[in-house]
Amino acid sequence: MALALSSGCAPSGGAEPACVQAVPRDDNDRVTIGLHSDLPGWSYAPDDASWSGFDYEFARWLGHYCGFTVTPTRIASAQRETALISGQLDLVIATYSITDERKDVVSFAGPYARTQQGVMVRDGSRIAGLEDLAGHTVCAARGTTSADQLVRFLPDAILDERDGFGQCTRALIEGDVDAVSTDQLILYGFAAARSPLQEEAEGSLTVLDDVFGHQELYGIGIPYGEVRLCEALTEAIDAAIVSQWWTDAFENALPEVTSPEEFRPADYERCTDGGQA
Repeated sequence: MALALSSGCAPSGGAEPACVQAVPRDDNDRVTIGLHSDLPGWSYAPDDASWSGFDYEFARWLGHYCGFTVTPTRIASAQRETALISGQLDLVIATYSITDERKDVVSFAGPYARTQQGVMVRDGSRIAGLEDLAGHTVCAARGTTSADQLVRFLPDAILDERDGFGQCTRALIEGDVDAVSTDQLILYGFAAARSPLQEEAEGSLTVLDDVFGHQELYGIGIPYGEVRLCEALTEAIDAAIVSQWWTDAFENALPEVTSPEEFRPADYERCTDGGQA
C-alpha cells in the first residue's frame, strides 16, 4: 500500500528546501532514480506499474519534498556505480551501502537507515546460528558488500554468488543453497508474510537473530564530488527521519520489524568535494 505523502512534506510559506534547486532534473521536472526491483519491503516491481517498498516510498517522498517527479529505473547492485558515472541515473536509492571503496568513484548523502549482515534459512534447517554455517553453501549477490563480508567474517561457509538476492532466495526455496546472507533488513523484507517469495516458500523463510560484520549505512548515491547536492539531500533525509514519516514508512514496508528505532541512523556522513569523509 502506498503511503500518503502528507507527513514530512515540503514546508509551505517558509523557505523552500535546498534540494528544490540542487537536485538535477529534466525540463519536465523528472529525476531518474535507480532502484532495485527484486527486494520485497525495499523496492519491488513485478511490473513497471506496481512498485512498492521503503526505498521506493522514500524516492516518492523525496520527489514531493524537493519538487520533482520520480522516474523509477531498475538497477542491479553491480551496475550502480557505472550508471551514476555514465549519467544514466541522477540518483540511486537502492539499499546502497556507503563504503570507502565506493566513495572513490561516487558520493553519498545520508545515511537514511542502518543495519548489519544477517542470515536467512528455511524452517527445519540445521542452521540455527552463525557457527552452523561452516561447510554449508550460502548465497549472496554479486557486486554487494554482503559477499565480501561473508568471506571475511565467515570464511568456513561456502559462498555461492548470484545476480541478485531474489535469485538467492529462490535458490534457497528450491534447495540449491543452504542459506542466504545479506543485510538483515533486506532479509526481513523477503521473509515478510506478504512477500511473494515467502508465499512461494509456503511461509518457510526464517531470518536468524544473529548478525555479523560492520554496520551497513544506506545512503543516496550521487555523482562524485557533488557537495551542494550532497548537502541538500542530507538536509532532506534529516527532514524525513525526524518527522513521523520515516517511522510510518518503515513500519508499513517492514511490519515484522518490532523495533524500527534500532535501524534509524544516528548521524550523517560529511559532504566533501572528494567524496564523503
